[in-house]
Amino acid sequence: MNKISDLLTKVIMMHQTQEPNSEKGFEKIYVLLRAKIRKETNPQPLAEALNRDIGELMYPHISLMFEIYQRAIQLDPTNENLITDFVDYVDIHSGPDWQEEVEQIRSLLHQNQIEEASNTALQIDYHKWDEISHPSSHKL
Repeated sequence: MNKISDLLTKVIMMHQTQEPNSEKGFEKIYVLLRAKIRKETNPQPLAEALNRDIGELMYPHISLMFEIYQRAIQLDPTNENLITDFVDYVDIHSGPDWQEEVEQIRSLLHQNQIEEASNTALQIDYHKWDEISHPSSHKL
């Protein structure tokens, strides 16, 4: 089980079945998956991993999904479908958190400004609100 798609499937299945005593298993597979995502230089394995029902993509940690989508967009910045899928994913999770970014990207896509939409998608910061909601967690 080395492919990014296979690892993501494993993560989804682990979340769906809530395997008992699987916290260490989750941690191990998340670390492995994040390492593979960061090392990947071809957008195809990432796009393949993301090519599934949006409902399945709700199981993994949101931060992981941001990482997968943004790495795929970084490697294939003119893939409008990929950008649209990421924006849809973010919109589902955002409430007001990333609404401004979602609207901006959709506007850029509507204007056929794909590269600008891609750049904006890459700027969405998963940790945007950490400083505000957890001010005592400053690193010294």
